[in-house]
Amino acid sequence: MDRQPASDSSARREAHGGPARLRFSARMRVRRGSEFRHALRDGVRGTDGLLILWLSPNGLDTPRLGLIVGRKHGGAVRRNRLKRLLREAFRLAQKRLLIGYDYVCTPRVGVEPRLDACIDSLLRLGVRLSARFQER
Repeated sequence: MDRQPASDSSARREAHGGPARLRFSARMRVRRGSEFRHALRDGVRGTDGLLILWLSPNGLDTPRLGLIVGRKHGGAVRRNRLKRLLREAFRLAQKRLLIGYDYVCTPRVGVEPRLDACIDSLLRLGVRLSARFQER
């Protein structure tokens, strides 16, 4: 089997104008309970047919994602699938999201989201809620 090392293939991809690697690092996650409480209490809430989103300023140079996926969404396998899907949507949309905000979201119960729909929903709700936040 003729396999090239990963470093060669990634260097080759970058040399040919391939897509820049988008990461979802630990600093892009809402982790502490106090951060979730701040977003839910002081942030603005909006919803569409797919997501419920709370937007809250975080004072950082990056958007952050927090997820709330409870048992009402189903068993552990389903909940983990939903979380992976929302993380991937955030990762792919991170360059187009508003900087300096925490995005805390939960999927609507009973909806089977797709990746492209989740990306659109995050972007659309983020813009709409930031406008409402500016009005405060």
